[in-house]
Amino acid sequence: MYEIWLGLNIVAEIVAEQATWAVVAWVAFVVLVAAAARGRRAHWKHGGRYALWAALAVGAVTFALVPGASGASFADLSYAVDWALLVALAVAAGAIAAAFAWPAAALALHRAERASARAGGPPGQRRSA
Repeated sequence: MYEIWLGLNIVAEIVAEQATWAVVAWVAFVVLVAAAARGRRAHWKHGGRYALWAALAVGAVTFALVPGASGASFADLSYAVDWALLVALAVAAGAIAAAFAWPAAALALHRAERASARAGGPPGQRRSA
């Protein structure tokens, strides 16, 4: 029972320590989603593809770099719980990256379409001079 109490206290201290960054990230996320959803034709469907790639890349990098960044190595991960926590951290980092990449990609695709429409051609093609 003491271990559970100690674990919850550690998590509470970590959350309290990082609360400022979490609030800033949440506000940035809400602003990004609002900006992406403001247009009539937000490209959420196509933005999901970029979000998936961002999630996979960030998850893989997190999985590879976290043990070394914490002063450990993969050889030190001797228990299944260690591996499970590393995988969970990599998945969480990937999910956060996807959450920010999806509206950013939708917004970028929407702006590219608007710029292309103003230029008078389909996206990705240059006008001849």
